[in-house]
Amino acid sequence: MKESKESYYDVLGLTDRCTKEDIKRAYIELCKNYHPDKLPSETPEGARKFIAERMALINEAYEVLKDEVSRKSYNISINSRIYENSQTEYKSNYQEHRDPSRENSIEDLLEQSILEDALKQLEFEEKQFDQIFRASISTIEKKYSKHLKTIKKHVPGSFDIVDSSMKLEKSIGYGFAAFIALWLVPLGYALSFVGWLLLIVFGILFIQTISSPVYRSDYVKEVKEAKAKRDIGVVQFKASINGRINYFKGIPIHSINYGFVRELSSRDRLLLVKALKQREDAEQAEKSVQSTIKVAAAIGLLAIFLGSISS
Repeated sequence: MKESKESYYDVLGLTDRCTKEDIKRAYIELCKNYHPDKLPSETPEGARKFIAERMALINEAYEVLKDEVSRKSYNISINSRIYENSQTEYKSNYQEHRDPSRENSIEDLLEQSILEDALKQLEFEEKQFDQIFRASISTIEKKYSKHLKTIKKHVPGSFDIVDSSMKLEKSIGYGFAAFIALWLVPLGYALSFVGWLLLIVFGILFIQTISSPVYRSDYVKEVKEAKAKRDIGVVQFKASINGRINYFKGIPIHSINYGFVRELSSRDRLLLVKALKQREDAEQAEKSVQSTIKVAAAIGLLAIFLGSISS
């Protein structure tokens, strides 16, 4: 879709709460009005061109919104764009009302509100992977709906599933582990306790596997591929964050000045603060580092999102 103030929902005359039936109904109605073949022969060329372009946009909107996965991905992109626009507006208002006396202050560039907004954006980006994955699972379940109706214990949206070959493999594994644990039981008090504990654990896992429903191999394969795609995306996302943090950790302290920080996005400013905090912890920090990060009251927020991925 070309850059436009109109969303695909606007093009079809709908809201983002519309149903699949609403989308199809709106598309059919618009085709009656905008299809080039229905134009009178005397229609001017300029009008024909406009209507043809409009019809192409209507087709584009319909193709995206009629599919659940592409629609959810599009909704995510809309929300992201709204967030970016709000950030642009915030920066514009911020520039209007900023205090001239702090014109060249790094503290001004690393104030808490900026770092908090960056953290929210990072959290939003990470959640996209799971949202797209859930939409993929939903599409796969619709594709195999007849098969899933035969699985009495199936939980919609679940991806911890096995086919017959995987079930056999897991059952043998847990059964063998329980058998080994059984040999520890008569070997003294301590080993006996461990043996009974392992026997109970592997016994429960064995029973759960034996009693679990069996899915078709092709269904399991598609679900596993969707999960692997989600996991790879998350790993790459977190690796890019860690890479950026490591980059900032390697920059000489004297190079981190007002001009350098001003050119960074709010996202990079947050990661810069995290990098400086790690450097301070590792090197016990020199005064210039402490001076730079003393304004980062939002450091505590990083533990929520970045603490587990930057260790």
